[in-house]
Amino acid sequence: MVTRFSRVFSLVFVLALALGTHIRAEEIRWPYFQYPPLYTIDQAGNVSGYGVHVQKIISRHMPGYTHKMVLAQPARIFADYKNGERYLAYGPVKTPERETYMVFSLPCRLVFTDGVIMDANRAQQYLQGAKISLEKLLSDPQMIMGHSKDASYGQEIDGILKKYEGRFQQEIVTGEESEFRQIKMIQSGRIDWMIWDPLGVVPLLNKADPDHKLGIYEIAEKKNTLVFAHITAPKNEWGIQMIRRINRILKQVVGTDEFYRGLSRWVPDDLQAAYRQGYEELIIKPALAYQPTEP
Repeated sequence: MVTRFSRVFSLVFVLALALGTHIRAEEIRWPYFQYPPLYTIDQAGNVSGYGVHVQKIISRHMPGYTHKMVLAQPARIFADYKNGERYLAYGPVKTPERETYMVFSLPCRLVFTDGVIMDANRAQQYLQGAKISLEKLLSDPQMIMGHSKDASYGQEIDGILKKYEGRFQQEIVTGEESEFRQIKMIQSGRIDWMIWDPLGVVPLLNKADPDHKLGIYEIAEKKNTLVFAHITAPKNEWGIQMIRRINRILKQVVGTDEFYRGLSRWVPDDLQAAYRQGYEELIIKPALAYQPTEP
C-alpha cells in the first residue's frame, strides 16, 4: 500500500514538475532599443526609461510567463513581427501598414507630437511665427530630410509626408542610435533636417550641440499636440490572445498613480497640466470604456 502510494505520489510530482517547467518556459520577449526617455541604455548596457516601467507593471500581472527584454533595432523588430515573432513591444504608433502584421492594445503611451530639428539660421525662411511649415520644407527640392527606417511620426505628420511622397529628398538611416547620427549628419551637411520626439531629442542635442546651433520647431500644420501609442503583438492567434489579456490588464492599471507617474515624470513642469488632460481623454477614457469580450 505504501509502495503503491509512493509510486502514485512520485508520478503526480513528476507530472506537476514537468507542467510547471513547461509554463515557466513560455517566454515573452519585449524588444527595446536606444530611444530616450522611452529606453535609455547606459555604457554598461543597463536599460532604464518609462518603457521599462510599463513592462514591469504588465509583467507583474502575467506571472505565468517568463518575461525577457531583448535588444533589437527597429528594422529588425518590424521584420520579426512580419514573421510572427512572439514579441510584446511597448510604444509603437498605429499605422495602416503596421496593422497588416501587428495587433494593437488599448492606448497606453502618450507623447507630444514630433518636431523638426534643423540649423536655427536655415530654419528662418520656413517659419510661420514660432512654428515651422512642414509643407514648405517638403516643397523645397534642395532640402534633404533624415528619416529612420520604418519610423512613424503619428497620423497627422505621416499624412503630410505621404502627400509629398516621391517629391522630396530623404536619407534613410538605419541601425543603432539613428536619431543621434541624424543630428551629426545635419551638422556635417549630409542632411538638412529631421523629425523627432522633442523630449527625447533634447538630451542628445545637449550632448552633440553644446553651442545650440540647432533648433527644435513645432510643426505649423499639425492640429494635435499629443499622440498615443500601444503595446503590440504579431497578427496571429497567439498575438490576438495576448493583446486581449494585455487590454484587461491595462483597464486595471492605466488609471493608477504608479502607471501615470512613470510616464509623466519625463514631462517638463510647464507641460504637466496639458499632459494630464490628454492622458485622461486619450488613455484613461478608452480603458474605462473597454469591455472584454473574451474570458
